[in-house]
Parts: sequence; structure tokens; C-alpha cells
Amino acid sequence: DYLRTASWMGTRFLSRYGPEGFFLLVEGSQIDWGGHSNNLEHLIGETLDFDRAVGEVLKFAKADGRTLVIVTADHEAGGLGINRGSSMGDVKGAFTTNGHTATMVPVLAYGPGAHLFSGVYDNSDIYHKILQALGIGRESAMTREASVISTP
Repeated sequence: DYLRTASWMGTRFLSRYGPEGFFLLVEGSQIDWGGHSNNLEHLIGETLDFDRAVGEVLKFAKADGRTLVIVTADHEAGGLGINRGSSMGDVKGAFTTNGHTATMVPVLAYGPGAHLFSGVYDNSDIYHKILQALGIGRESAMTREASVISTP
């Protein structure tokens, strides 16, 4: 639960010493390790740890009211499939590779500017969307509509 605790401490520390705002990156890097090593137990454990960390940051953001939270990944690894016969607490999974796949990764956002992170787009556009949410940058993410495919 180190990641959850570090996330909680990070938001509290930075909000006290950065009254003008702050940028905090929390990475669940070992989720990737679990996918590459085709280790289902490790992947699930790290995903649950990351989920608890995101929960702490969301609690902070809800109380603060000025915080934008963005959750995404740079890629998928392992090609995990959840097989028939799985149930809550008893996942029967199999991997298709130990490398990266072409699976699209979600981008989830909460807070002011969250609306900028809807649709399907190249992951490099996230940078421009963050700049737009901050109100800075030469190029607005909204002017780049040609690279966005809207979803219903």
C-alpha cells in the first residue's frame, strides 16, 4: 500500500507548499511488469494498489474542488484475456504475449477541465490537453479536432 500512502502524502505536502497549484505524477509502473512477465497475481495486485492510490487522489480532488485528475497508461502489455469461468475473486486469465499490444488504453479524468479528455485520440495529444486545461500553450487541444474521433 506504499503507492496509496505516497499519493496521500504527496497531495497534502504539495498543497501546503504550493498554494499556486502543483503537478503530481503517480505511476503504477509495476502493472506493466506484471503484464510483461505474464504474472496474473502480480498484475492484479499492482492494479489494486494503483486503484487505491487513485482513490486517495480523487478524495483530495473532490474536497479541493480545483484539482484535475487524469488517469491513463502509455500502453498495454501482456494481452491479458479474462477467461470463461472467472468470477469475483477467482480470475482465470491467460496472456497472449509478453510484449506490448495494440489495445487502446483509456483516459479517465475528473475535475475542472475533465471534458477535454473525452473521445479517441493519440496519446501525445494528452500533453496539449493538459496545457489547455492549465490555460497555457500555443496550440489549443480543441483546435486539433481533426485528430479526435468523437465517441457516442
